Amino acid sequence: MTKTILFTIIPAALMLIITVSMPFYRVKLMNEAGTKRLALAKKRAFLSYFTSGIALLLLLLAMKQDFGKFNFVIPYGAVLALYVSIRESTLYPINGVYENLIIVGSEILRYKDIEKILSAEETTHPDYVLMIKPKNKDKPRQLIFDNANEASEVKKLLEEKMNV
Repeated sequence: MTKTILFTIIPAALMLIITVSMPFYRVKLMNEAGTKRLALAKKRAFLSYFTSGIALLLLLLAMKQDFGKFNFVIPYGAVLALYVSIRESTLYPINGVYENLIIVGSEILRYKDIEKILSAEETTHPDYVLMIKPKNKDKPRQLIFDNANEASEVKKLLEEKMNV
């Protein structure tokens, strides 16, 4: 009975919670974001839909099959895969630069959390990648855009917002 609860019921409940709560998270995020200042290229989340199906299949498989030492890893890996895929499919359609934050891919950056934008001299990344140094973190985050024009527009808006 403990195995059923740990490896079936809890992962299934987590998957249900993730699936139901993500649209509410999107609404909360959009209320915080403010008005859109720049729309970014629309990305399709085809792989996310495929991953969601595989995650559900893994959970069903974990219910029927005994994987020995992997009994814990497979259902909770499926939960993690479902979270990532639903987050991407939820955030991709709303990618853009907003009044209070920026959403690129599944990355969300609030302006108040940005310490500085690393210049091209400080990084060796291509021109369609922006490197942002968050406050209170050592490692910079990279925002990957579809092209260099999009990256330069976002950089210009970020510098304007941060009064650089």
